[in-house]
Amino acid sequence: MRAGTLARRALPSAGSSFAKTAGVSLSNSGATAAPLNGIRLTNNNTGKATLANSARIEARRGIALFNDRDTNAGGAEIVDSGVVAADGAAGTLEDWDLPHGIYLANGGAGAATVANSGAVTSADADGVRLSQGGTGAATLRNGGAVKAKTSGIHVWNGGAGSTRIVNAGAVTADGAFSRWGAGDLDSTGIRVSEPGAGDLAIDNSANITADNYGVFARKEGAGGSVTVVHRSGDIVGKGNAGIAAIVGRWRDEGSAAAPAPTSAADVRVDVRGGSITATETRGKVAIAAENAEEGSAIVMISRGAMVTAAHNVGVCAEYAETADKAHGRVEVRPLALSREVASRLGWPGAAQVCRIERICERAGKKPGRKVSCFVTGPARSRAGPAELLALVRRRRSIENRLRYRRDTALREDASRVRTGTAPQALAALRNAVLRLVRP
Repeated sequence: MRAGTLARRALPSAGSSFAKTAGVSLSNSGATAAPLNGIRLTNNNTGKATLANSARIEARRGIALFNDRDTNAGGAEIVDSGVVAADGAAGTLEDWDLPHGIYLANGGAGAATVANSGAVTSADADGVRLSQGGTGAATLRNGGAVKAKTSGIHVWNGGAGSTRIVNAGAVTADGAFSRWGAGDLDSTGIRVSEPGAGDLAIDNSANITADNYGVFARKEGAGGSVTVVHRSGDIVGKGNAGIAAIVGRWRDEGSAAAPAPTSAADVRVDVRGGSITATETRGKVAIAAENAEEGSAIVMISRGAMVTAAHNVGVCAEYAETADKAHGRVEVRPLALSREVASRLGWPGAAQVCRIERICERAGKKPGRKVSCFVTGPARSRAGPAELLALVRRRRSIENRLRYRRDTALREDASRVRTGTAPQALAALRNAVLRLVRP
């Protein structure tokens, strides 16, 4: 290991007294190559913890700052303008030991901030990771190139403060994404989860390429809104969506009934330039704005911006999907649902509009696709995307169990009785026969 040039402030020497209210600061300007940690700083005091780097760091884990004391109100900050390369393997390690490029974990009450303008890579974890467990705000500003296997930029905020990400650097997440993994968020460009009560905002003006979601922003807690603004650059999501902005339970959490709304939080996606693309071939969307609460879900696309999806709608308010594998084929049924479109139809009783694509794949044959559109009366509180998809499938079972058997076994279509009340009487007799044969 070649030690870099470190300037430490407020660090105790052996045998000296040290005020626990003091802050901790570490600044590195010399290249470092280490077999384990590049730079790792832990603060157990109540003052602010700051870590600054302007050099090249090569190690299993790059730069890490842990602000562990829960009474710490000073906050924590990482400022990086160097080159950080974390080449370790994740294996079965806990999150705090994963080989992230830059990692800040704040357990105190102060704000948590990461500002990066350098190049960051992680071979088997997140490029830049910020975890805020306190009550302060979480802010991440990136202007450098970030490349990682799991998430390029990953922010988790479990406190009451707001979350804000401003990205102006190229972000790439190129890890292997499991297409069938429910709730799998690996290989996401920018990933933000906020179970707290604050607002969540992402402002992007650079290229993002990911094997799963380009941008994934989810607000889980009561209160607070989700806003994603894309100003320029190209966002490409190869596995699920270009941009997914979500409040409440999201679509990969199963088909169980959604919990009762607890807030009027809004979801807003504003595409002002550049392009949003979903390239996955099994019916994903370019932009998904989903709201399981009482607030709105709005997508705004400015003139000149491009939104492209490989085999599905470019924009949808909510989404659900089922997939079955049987009888030598795989059948995927994605449903895209919109309440905003229904309000513009002018049809009495129309509450939601949905689009269902049936994709059937057989070995050695070209996939078959069929698209159907439905206008429904039930409101979102009574029937969400997963419930509507189940209703449509049950409607098909009525066709198979009754009408198909009347037409084939009892040759109803071949009957020449077509006048008066006789057709209705014969139909009733056929139904009764089928009921006796198969209750």
